[in-house]
Amino acid sequence: MENILREIERTMEANLWYAAIALCLTIPDICCTLEAQPNARQDGQRARYQSWCRRNLPPHLGLSGDECWALRCGVVHEGRGTNRAMRHDHRAIAFTLPPQGTIHNVIVDVPTGPILSLSAELFCRGVIYAARNWLSANASNSLVRSNLNRLLQPRPNAFMPLVQGPTIIA
Repeated sequence: MENILREIERTMEANLWYAAIALCLTIPDICCTLEAQPNARQDGQRARYQSWCRRNLPPHLGLSGDECWALRCGVVHEGRGTNRAMRHDHRAIAFTLPPQGTIHNVIVDVPTGPILSLSAELFCRGVIYAARNWLSANASNSLVRSNLNRLLQPRPNAFMPLVQGPTIIA
């Protein structure tokens, strides 16, 4: 898990903000899956994601569990900052990018309708912070530890002892 969080930080350093935001929106999915039984029903993923967000994301991010889910669906699956489930006081979410903008958690009126403006950097750092706190709090959870071993991650010489091979992600 720490590998994923460090990769997000590297995407931020490289100003790859779409990648950083999209990866951050998958973090609650990963964390709530790590704390779920291996045979947990997939149709409960939305509720688990929303619950994880409510319990773990810092309040200054300004997003409810429902909004995080809607944003995740919009960004990760549709490539946009809107989704039918967005709140009525704003139609979409827009991210301000450093170094020019740090407008965060402000609704801006534009001709197409109100937009919630979030700082991409504050959003990503908040999600990373929440994930690290969650990992620390769950360090002794045997289910989380067991599921971490199944997490997609770099595995050096993973084909050993059969063949000397490259590092793979598996």
